[in-house]
Amino acid sequence: VPTGIDFHPDGTKMFVIGQTGVAPLSGEYVHEYSLSTPWNVAPSSVGYTTSHNVSAQEGTPTGVVIGAAGTAMYVVGTTSNTVFQYTLTTPYSLADGNVTYASKTLVLSAAPLTETACQDISFNSTGTVLWVLGSTNDRIYEFRLGTAWDISTAVFYDDVYVGFNETAPVGLHVIPEQNVAYIVGSVSSGDSVFQYSTNTPAIEIASSGISSESSIILSNETRVKDRLYVKGNILTQGTLTVSGATTLN
Repeated sequence: VPTGIDFHPDGTKMFVIGQTGVAPLSGEYVHEYSLSTPWNVAPSSVGYTTSHNVSAQEGTPTGVVIGAAGTAMYVVGTTSNTVFQYTLTTPYSLADGNVTYASKTLVLSAAPLTETACQDISFNSTGTVLWVLGSTNDRIYEFRLGTAWDISTAVFYDDVYVGFNETAPVGLHVIPEQNVAYIVGSVSSGDSVFQYSTNTPAIEIASSGISSESSIILSNETRVKDRLYVKGNILTQGTLTVSGATTLN
């Protein structure tokens, strides 16, 4: 039951995570393969190298990423709803004795988050931003890391809802340099890959506020993290969705 995949930056290694190991590798493993022709997964190019068992941390792994120049591995799954971090003594090698659980975790099912089905993860190139895909709330969660590649320093930053397109998202890949994110899932009509822009223009208003006697038109999503005060009417041409408590006087 393979559920996630990652590659060495030069395409000479492939890492596949799964939920049911084939005997004698019974359990949940990350498998390492060598590719004689970079990025070519034809049977003649792929050779099995070794594996690492992650069952002690995650019983239903769904995603894997190798980061920090190959010295760290990250595993996410739906049993613990946690991102787990491992240390690789030799970069990009899962050989026996080379992988150590770093005892660093990021739990998404704990307050203030309520995600109980973590599916996949993606980092930016510097390891300072982490994205986690969840199918309970159909959202991509963004975290900022105080120390690069150290998930114990991750702080929740923001999230985006993808349920308008896919209500069972399972795969995520973010390319921040290109300002795009891709998701794939198992429910959307047409079995589609969806592409999102991560470079949405925004207006940041300082504490002193902004004043206008005419209209302010925002054509993209608007987020208010504290309170929104409206002295007049609230008019909408579409659907008004409120996920929390609402008080109307």
